Parts: sequence; structure tokens; C-alpha cells
Amino acid sequence: MAMKRMLLGMTPRLLQDLVMECLRQRTELQVVGELEDESSLLALLDQHEPDVILLTLPEPVARIRLESLFTAHPDVTWWLLSDGGRQVERVERAALQKLGQLSPQELVDAIASISGGAH
Repeated sequence: MAMKRMLLGMTPRLLQDLVMECLRQRTELQVVGELEDESSLLALLDQHEPDVILLTLPEPVARIRLESLFTAHPDVTWWLLSDGGRQVERVERAALQKLGQLSPQELVDAIASISGGAH
């Protein structure tokens, strides 16, 4: 299985720590950058060319602001967390799939099982 390059961003500290702990057990996922805020997303996306982005949406309308990026970067699989990290949505090739509640381990397992772009 090919290594998946991953950006991790704007997740609550506790959730980020739990996800990072789960990621340490997965050799096929490599965190190539961490977002501090939404304004750095485009630069990090272009710089690191990730296969996967795990991003917490600070408000429900934030997904609308990201829709142009979904279509501009169709090879990226977007994992969007909302409701304090309790709700998960996956956007792949601009198609949204609501996954509901997942534990950090289930989230990392799901990310690892979905094929991302090839780098």
C-alpha cells in the first residue's frame, strides 16, 4: 500500500493528540503539515500536495467556503470534523458522505482504508 500524505488541521487539542497517537501505529499515513487556521490551508495544500486532509470546521458554513477547493483538488480526500470533533464527513471527488460519530481510532482506520491520490 502506498504512503498517504496527510494534512492535519484545526482540531481540538485533545482530539488532535488522540489522532496523532493512533497515527503513530499506522505506517501508511504520514502527517506532512499541520494547519493553524483556515488562512494557511491553500498555501499548505499547494506546498505539501496531500492525499488526505483532516480538518475541523469551526462553524457549519465553513464547508461552503471549502467547496471550490474540493473541486479544484479532486485527488484529495477531505475528512471534515464538526460538532467539537464528534461528527465526521468525508468528501472525495467533490461527493459528500456523512459518517456520523467515529472514535479517533475508527477515524484513522477509515482514513487508512480509503485510497487517496498517488504521490
